[in-house]
Amino acid sequence: MSIEDLNYYNDRRVTAVDERWWDAISGMEARLIDDYTESGTWVKVRFEVCPLCEGRGKHVNPSIDSNGLTADDFDEDPDFAEGYFRGDYDVPCSLCRGEKIVPVPLDPAVLADLEERERERYECQQERLAEMRFGA
Repeated sequence: MSIEDLNYYNDRRVTAVDERWWDAISGMEARLIDDYTESGTWVKVRFEVCPLCEGRGKHVNPSIDSNGLTADDFDEDPDFAEGYFRGDYDVPCSLCRGEKIVPVPLDPAVLADLEERERERYECQQERLAEMRFGA
């Protein structure tokens, strides 16, 4: 596995898809994604500006710049630079899906459960990346 692949798969814009803990919103409630049952539980929420896109609803496609860009990239192709800064390579935010806000549970127990899920997800992701580095 190349360093470019590792950079891409470790980019928050790529991993944010797994951070979504809700699958529907209605008013001031969001439905938990539950891996064990067909229908999730509705929980009361408040809303915050999406931390990934910072309320823009979009971000640059990580396949364009997850390995970083330099001034040379822009100097060599002025059309690319213009399009990049104009937003031609933007895609809907992978966390808020363009909504610009994300729900935050009000119930401390639900919040603690989600934090535990996030910790487990992160550990699994790191293990998967380690396996990829060793060619598994």
